[in-house]
Amino acid sequence: NSVYILRKCLLTPLANPKTDAENFYYQKQMSTRSIIERCNGVLKMRFRCLLKDRTLHYKPEKASLIINACIVLHNMYITNNGPLYEHDNTVHNDMGMMGNQLNR
Repeated sequence: NSVYILRKCLLTPLANPKTDAENFYYQKQMSTRSIIERCNGVLKMRFRCLLKDRTLHYKPEKASLIINACIVLHNMYITNNGPLYEHDNTVHNDMGMMGNQLNR
């Protein structure tokens, strides 16, 4: 994406790939990006706190923990072939959340 600058830890797409090697790199990067965007879409559908309008107002370290927890919960859902809970879909607000602070 052109909004990101090239860094040692971030490879940006090529604007106009010309050689076979550049085309190969471009295709692999675009297919990887597509996979990542689909994963993000699935997570955002399941965990609404990850939506753009519901920005996680945490430092990157804590936000990454929340995102990783969402990924683990999603994988548990997939592994168990269904809902995480067997009772109704009622949301109970007794999960230790106080305002914007997440408690363990």
